[in-house]
Amino acid sequence: MRGWALYRNQEIAAARDAFLNAIDLNPQGAAVAAGLMWCAVADGNRDEALKWATVSYTHLTLPTTCTPWR
Repeated sequence: MRGWALYRNQEIAAARDAFLNAIDLNPQGAAVAAGLMWCAVADGNRDEALKWATVSYTHLTLPTTCTPWR
């Protein structure tokens, strides 16, 4: 939550630090990886953004009871 609050206040460097601390605590956190992706986007760092976007996507899991749209 801290990372997103900092990001919303446009404190990108502090937000990145908060997200990096959070990912150390929860390496499976897709929302944390997404936050790092958006920090990279804000900095104009395309390669870093793509890296974190990929991590975010690979950690996304659907519930086993999920029924696809038909």
